[in-house]
Formats: sequence, structure tokens, C-alpha cells
Amino acid sequence: MKKELVNDIIQWDVSNWSRLLSLWQPIIESEEHKTVLALGEREGGLSLWMGLNHKNVVCSDLIINQKTPFKLHVKYNITDNVKYKEEDATNLSY
Repeated sequence: MKKELVNDIIQWDVSNWSRLLSLWQPIIESEEHKTVLALGEREGGLSLWMGLNHKNVVCSDLIINQKTPFKLHVKYNITDNVKYKEEDATNLSY
């Protein structure tokens, strides 16, 4: 995976957290996970990764400024896979 893409996905402490992508990959590739809820997605990084893995994604945060993650999702052409929703992780609507 290219460094720019890894930086766009992880977005902070990339050297440490990027190691988890290989551990998470078999889980996200599972066919039983067709739609995923990404919590705390202010910047949209993990929802980007899930969209690139052909998942339908709900990109959410307590207060989401859709413009910020949307720009990232446009850059990688995954906007058709993503919906944006404000969600409180302590009181989910799901």
C-alpha cells in the first residue's frame, strides 16, 4: 500500500496504527460484513479504507462536517459507497 494512502487512512500515529491494517484485513474481507459503521470519522480515514475494500460505509461522528471526509472520499472515488450521519457512540440509533 502506498505511503500516501496509508497516511490518508490512519491520519495520526501512522507508524504504529498502520500495523493494524494487516490484522484487520481478513475481517474486513469477510463477506458477512457488507455494511459497516465507522465511528469517530471526523477526517474519514477508516471509512476510506472500508470503502476501498468494497464495503458500504456509514461515516459518522458526534458532529460531522461532511465536507472534510467527503473530500478524501472523492479523492479515492468511493463516494457511492459512503453515507454520512451524525451518531453519538454512547447512544447509537442502530
